[in-house]
Amino acid sequence: HSGANAHIGKHKKEDRLVVFGCLHAGSKHTDYRFFVDDLPKVITNLNVDTVIGAGDFVEGLRHNNTITGESVLGTNETHHEKIAGWFVTEGLFRAFKTRFELLMDRRKRISGRKLAEVVEKSLVCFVYIPGNHCEWSLDGGVSPLESFRASLFFNLCGAIENYLREKGF
Repeated sequence: HSGANAHIGKHKKEDRLVVFGCLHAGSKHTDYRFFVDDLPKVITNLNVDTVIGAGDFVEGLRHNNTITGESVLGTNETHHEKIAGWFVTEGLFRAFKTRFELLMDRRKRISGRKLAEVVEKSLVCFVYIPGNHCEWSLDGGVSPLESFRASLFFNLCGAIENYLREKGF
């Protein structure tokens, strides 16, 4: 090869993605077990870098979903977002634990810098967008997925912090 593009092919990078959509948290029909059992296994078995949530994290209440029996009785859109945050947290955290244990040196003592590197490598990038069910909250003047984002951040950071503390870090 010669010319400006001669370097192409010498340094390859492979990105591995898992994409899910339509969690519909708050629905009676959602396969919640998938998020806590299967999603982490897919992430770790395929060595995934990025998880993409492609909308509809919540069931929402439009179309009388509570009256028709689609939504869990007594829940509202804020509950649905918090439920979604918990399930996504659980899937990402379980994957984090498996990846951390695979990367972690068996030695008890490591430097703070090395620990930070292992933690960073154990995390996956999570990218998400709201779907139409999420955006139903706009009708009431509420920004979609605000409670989801807070739930995810609080629960995931707390789970990782507690896990590291339990491991003696």
